[in-house]
Amino acid sequence: MKNFFIMILLLTLLLPAKSGSAQSLASLVNCPDSEELIIPSKNQKKMLLTALPAIVPMVYQDTAQQRWQIVSVSPIKKGSFTYKTASKLCGKAVTEYSWIVKINFPSSSSHLTQRQLLIVRSNNSGWLVWHHN
Repeated sequence: MKNFFIMILLLTLLLPAKSGSAQSLASLVNCPDSEELIIPSKNQKKMLLTALPAIVPMVYQDTAQQRWQIVSVSPIKKGSFTYKTASKLCGKAVTEYSWIVKINFPSSSSHLTQRQLLIVRSNNSGWLVWHHN
């Protein structure tokens, strides 16, 4: 199961967001300024869980994906595949402040029913999704 999620994450990072799109991986990532970020904590997790009902519909605007469930919310674990990949994309400083949110879209017609957000909390801008699949 773990290998499946790693493969999905890798594919989403390497493939364009839309079929036929010439988007590069760099254009799919919006790295925040690491100096403005708030370190993950239990209190921040509660705040993120409260904010997700507003964030998810903005990120996944496809009307077929109106129903969704949170699978997990956690800081990115050091040494994990996600940590290594995120560090390459936005650097270790941003990665250490980041959360990975796994979301299930049970009624999705897409081949990817589980999606992932990489998200941080900024002092000035609130919650920022810097990568998603």
